Amino acid sequence: MHLTLERKIAAGFAVALGLLSVVGVATWSSLTRFERAFGMVEHTHLVLNRLEQIQVQALEMQTSSRGFALSGEPAFLGPFDTAIAKARENVAAVRELTRDNPAQQLRLERLQALVEREIASMSRRNADRRTQAAAAAPDPAALREGELVMDELRALIREMEETESALLADRAIAARHNASHSRTALLLAVASMFVLALAAGTRVQQELAARKRADEALHRSRALFETFFEQSTDAIVVVGAAGLILRVNRRSEDLFGYPRTELVGQPLEVLMPDRFRERHLAHVQGFQAAPKFRAMGAGLELLAARKDGTEFPVDIMLNPLETDDGRVVLAAIRDITERKAAAAELQRSTERIRDLYNRAPCGYHSLDAEGIIVEINDTELDWIGYTRDEVVRRLRFRDLLSPADQEKFAETFPRFKATGTASDIEFQLRRRDGSMFHVSISATALYDADGRYLSSRSIVHNIDARRAAEQRLAALHRELREHSARVEDANRELEAFSYSVSHDLRAPLRHLAGFSTLLLEREGSRLDPESLRYVRTIIASAQRMGELIDALLDFSRLVRLPVQRMRVDSQALVADVLAEKHFEAAADTEWRIDPLPAVEADAALLRQVWINLLGNAAKYSAPRRPPRIHVSAEISRDGREAIFTVRDNGVGFDPRYADKLFKVFSRLHGEREFRGTGIGLALVQRIVARHGGRVWAESAPDAGAAFFFTLPAAPTP
Repeated sequence: MHLTLERKIAAGFAVALGLLSVVGVATWSSLTRFERAFGMVEHTHLVLNRLEQIQVQALEMQTSSRGFALSGEPAFLGPFDTAIAKARENVAAVRELTRDNPAQQLRLERLQALVEREIASMSRRNADRRTQAAAAAPDPAALREGELVMDELRALIREMEETESALLADRAIAARHNASHSRTALLLAVASMFVLALAAGTRVQQELAARKRADEALHRSRALFETFFEQSTDAIVVVGAAGLILRVNRRSEDLFGYPRTELVGQPLEVLMPDRFRERHLAHVQGFQAAPKFRAMGAGLELLAARKDGTEFPVDIMLNPLETDDGRVVLAAIRDITERKAAAAELQRSTERIRDLYNRAPCGYHSLDAEGIIVEINDTELDWIGYTRDEVVRRLRFRDLLSPADQEKFAETFPRFKATGTASDIEFQLRRRDGSMFHVSISATALYDADGRYLSSRSIVHNIDARRAAEQRLAALHRELREHSARVEDANRELEAFSYSVSHDLRAPLRHLAGFSTLLLEREGSRLDPESLRYVRTIIASAQRMGELIDALLDFSRLVRLPVQRMRVDSQALVADVLAEKHFEAAADTEWRIDPLPAVEADAALLRQVWINLLGNAAKYSAPRRPPRIHVSAEISRDGREAIFTVRDNGVGFDPRYADKLFKVFSRLHGEREFRGTGIGLALVQRIVARHGGRVWAESAPDAGAAFFFTLPAAPTP
């Protein structure tokens, strides 16, 4: 563009010379010298302008790189790349313009090296920033290197500018000398300067437009930063070099309980407990001497304090930043109360699990692929008498086995690793003192993602007690079989006795009663009163003996009958017993029968229970007026038993002798008071017991009696 402009100027001068032929050769010669002098002046200005642009573009590179490092906005990289291209272009232009000046050419070599060094340094910083998710603290070494390069570059440009300025002065003097000789040449020089000024103005306008765009990008970046700063979930505090708080965000107000107007200007120590403030001042001095980035979770146990004095644990990230106003530190503070509570709970859970593992009533161990014990609990260690250090990763499990079981383990362990399970395998373990004990082991295997065996989870039960119990149980079974044999013998003898009683005793008793009755009928009128009493006593005793024999035979027969369980309607059974009148009851007896549940029982045997209990209540309440008998029942809480009650208002009995009620031939009242055999309640107790139930009684003299018994409740149909 410059050459084209010179041609135009030359053409103009040619036209002017043609029109101004009167000027002559002298004027032409002066104009030529002026043009040469003016050209040299312009040449010098071009060199100075290019040098100034190189310096401006170096600053532009540094500004764009710093803006990208702080904000991460790719918009800053466009001006950076443009500045690189223009800087190299201007270096090449200066090389061309100073080709006739060897000294300037040498300086230019140094200038080009400095420019390339600055470009490399800024490019490395930009590359580092691209790989980081957030703005990182500028590398102090990189900052110092950049400052040194800029200082050398400014000094070298200043040296070159001084050389050019000296040349410019000389050439300006020459131009002024020539200007007096030719106004046309002066006007041309003024026009040339105007053109140059216009070009420079245009260039300045372009630079201003580029700077405006950069300012707008910086404004957007700052707005984004402000949004992040205020809406961050962490408290963010900006601290100046003097340790005073410069800025805080909204989360800081919420977390510490201070309005930001109270925090700004305060020392950072206001946010920590009093006991840590002096120590923190020493840390601040050390950090200021060698500031460096510190991430959250750096392993420090830190506490912060709210305005009300409450303390809470925090995690802090420190990020030193270089700004136009000096170095500041950006501190991001996170409340980790919930995290520490969760970690503490996890630790407690782990300790509880470990305690359960070690204190379990059974043994636990894990074996690796070689059968080496890699983990074992305290219970199993106590059994074998070794310490953990003596066992874990030192002993193979087979080393603890008896010789016979070592072969068994060699056979079962490979199969276990292949199948992954083992159940109730019994071994003999050898304690440290050489004694042996029996164990039962069940295990599952753990595998990696490729299906390779890793270790076992083995549960070990000490079965010495179980084996001893089994032996005792076997002995008891033998004793039971022997006892059963004896019972069978006794039953056979009882049957023989019953047969003997039924046949051998009944006939003499019938003879005794019958002939005594005949004697009384034939000779009764001739017997004296005392003899009559004797005969009647013989007859009554024979009859009583017959009743006792019948009751004893019934007792023997009923307790030996097999129990045939079925669903029995208790309500209907009691009604049948009352209707059949198996016992005597006073005519005015008041019977109260509540709803009764069905039970699982032998109907024939249960009938005898009701006959005896209802007859017993009717007999002992007969002296009362009116006699009252109440039959009721309820179901137990677990629904398994029906509890029946037969309550009367009879003569009652002394509760001290309640244990005699259910014994054979054991009576609490004399024969003269109430007739009976002493078999009925004993029969009730035997029948209820054979059904798995219980019988008991409650009473007091002259206060009536209540008899209770339980039977399995019938399931709901």
